[in-house]
Amino acid sequence: MKNTAKAPSALLESHGSFALTLLLSSLDSTAPLSYPLGHLSLPTSILRPIPRKRHSLPPREGEPAFQPQQEIFHTFKPEDKTVGYTKSLIGTVIVLAPWLVLLALVCPLSFK
Repeated sequence: MKNTAKAPSALLESHGSFALTLLLSSLDSTAPLSYPLGHLSLPTSILRPIPRKRHSLPPREGEPAFQPQQEIFHTFKPEDKTVGYTKSLIGTVIVLAPWLVLLALVCPLSFK
């Protein structure tokens, strides 16, 4: 995987004014369409590498490579409360009662 945080070495020495052009082409075309987009000027300091910090350097002799980190503790979410079997059955009967009444009234009519 390429490090995109670091500028390519070919661009490190680039500075000055550049003309930006968009080229559009297809595989069977020999002359691409060219649209000028404008000019870009790069100062010499914009692409200089950022100075490295101590953590990105190799460890000094006698110094551990990594410092111990604070221990992370995780507490799990308590289990969801469930409804008891009796309450669940009563709720089901209440919800289905209108359908049972409708079925009881329609069945005698359908057999006549």
